[in-house]
Amino acid sequence: VAEDSYNVMYPNTSNGTSLSNSVGYSGVSRINAQKTKIYEICYGIPGTTITSSSQIQGSDSNYYETISAAQISLSNAVSLSLTLASVSVGTTYSVVIDSVAISKLAAGGDTINSVLVALTSGLPSGWSGSVSNNILTYTQADRINGKVVNYSTPLTIVSVGSPVEFYAASPGPLDPAIGTVTNIITQIAGWTSANNESAAYPGRDVETDTELRQRYASSVSSQ
Repeated sequence: VAEDSYNVMYPNTSNGTSLSNSVGYSGVSRINAQKTKIYEICYGIPGTTITSSSQIQGSDSNYYETISAAQISLSNAVSLSLTLASVSVGTTYSVVIDSVAISKLAAGGDTINSVLVALTSGLPSGWSGSVSNNILTYTQADRINGKVVNYSTPLTIVSVGSPVEFYAASPGPLDPAIGTVTNIITQIAGWTSANNESAAYPGRDVETDTELRQRYASSVSSQ
């Protein structure tokens, strides 16, 4: 017992909590377990609130949840889909993407498709536009940092996609592949779909005794 009490004071001969305490005298702390973070693109109606503790699930059955409330918003968008019911000659159709205005003045012979296609020209750097089945979709290459977008009537919104931070329900080195976290568990009106469209920030398990001793030795040596 006396020998054990002596040994717990030193990193090379202590374990567990005693090891954490002994390396602490040199300013080294054990790294705690951390949760994986992902940026989920939440699609739906602008103004929809994704409440705190809302859950989604990946194809690997792991759960991810928000730690604070977030909104699907035109002020934080990486995707915007619009449509048009009809074309009126002489009407100006316009959108604003990250402070860049794009507009089209409808002329005789214009169709819904031609007006929407015209609105894909002159986009700001990092954005692209496409038209399919009379739906105009703008997409930003950066899937983490949303920008401000807007549009004028008679264009109508189909959906907007905003990046929202989600964290794994449990700590550990989870690293879900892009496009595999799509199952919405917490059903919220106005939130229609979700997708992880950028690389995850993997978490980790708590630092082991062996890892802590090695890092302690490196830290003391560097000092």
